[in-house]
Amino acid sequence: MSRPMLIDRYREASRTVTDEVSTTLPLASGRLPPGLRGVLFRNGPGRLERGGVAYGHPFDGDGMITRFEVSDRGVAYRNRFVETAEYAAESRAGRMLFRGFGSNLPGGLRANLLRLRFKNAANTSVVAHGGRLLALWEGGLPHDLDPVTLATRGRHDFAGRLRSRASLLERTLAPDLPFSAHPKLDPETGELFNFGTLLGRRPQLMIYRVDAAGHLAPPRSLPLDRLVFLHDFVLTRRFLVFFLYPVSFSVGRALLGLCPHPRPGRAARRRRAALAVDRPVLRLPLRRRPRRGRADHRRRLSHGPLPAPAPG
Repeated sequence: MSRPMLIDRYREASRTVTDEVSTTLPLASGRLPPGLRGVLFRNGPGRLERGGVAYGHPFDGDGMITRFEVSDRGVAYRNRFVETAEYAAESRAGRMLFRGFGSNLPGGLRANLLRLRFKNAANTSVVAHGGRLLALWEGGLPHDLDPVTLATRGRHDFAGRLRSRASLLERTLAPDLPFSAHPKLDPETGELFNFGTLLGRRPQLMIYRVDAAGHLAPPRSLPLDRLVFLHDFVLTRRFLVFFLYPVSFSVGRALLGLCPHPRPGRAARRRRAALAVDRPVLRLPLRRRPRRGRADHRRRLSHGPLPAPAPG
């Protein structure tokens, strides 16, 4: 593919979608395989500007859900924006009201200084589990959607389990526990596992287990020595395995009104580690103080430096 064609494809992918439609897609040729039946959901940034001001990063684009239903009648298509509270407020105002992962408000430092509420774009992933369809974003609550009309029902905090109970300062930075956009399903148990990175005086790795019926167990937390950029994890029969990248967020830059892009620090460049959380420990009852002789979840994990990669 030529470079001009790649540039054209990139520009087309970065174009804001304005229409919400519901239609039947025409079959260009042939026929649908008889075994191909069901519904496919996709999620991604649909609006990449507001009030004529382009967002500074694709991650800040407002989430748009697409739905493809394949049946004997053909393929029915529907798309719809995830109507988060931030999306609704900016739609009414006709301009940007919130900062994002890589987007600041127009007006420089004065307009962004100490503006700590970031937009939940609900644009990264979508998962159907426990009778709900959830639009996910890395740093906040999921949004519950109607699986047929794609209408937004509202934020979903799993019956209050994702409400932060930290200090006032920490609740100011993050009033809700973040529910990552990359959960993992155990095909044998039907459980959904996920995580989130919580801001605060000492960053916390939150770990979640949702049963097949959609009920969230009490979240577990593990302290982190830095606000590391955690994007994904691996689920095995025994462990949840996290790779602690040598990249971290700058809370100071966020407080100063600068974009808190993940960036390698001087010390972090030399620090690579893996963290493995023992799944059976997640089923133990929570205790404020573990009984003597009983290991808590902090001891039942492997957390150490990774060996240097082999040359070549």
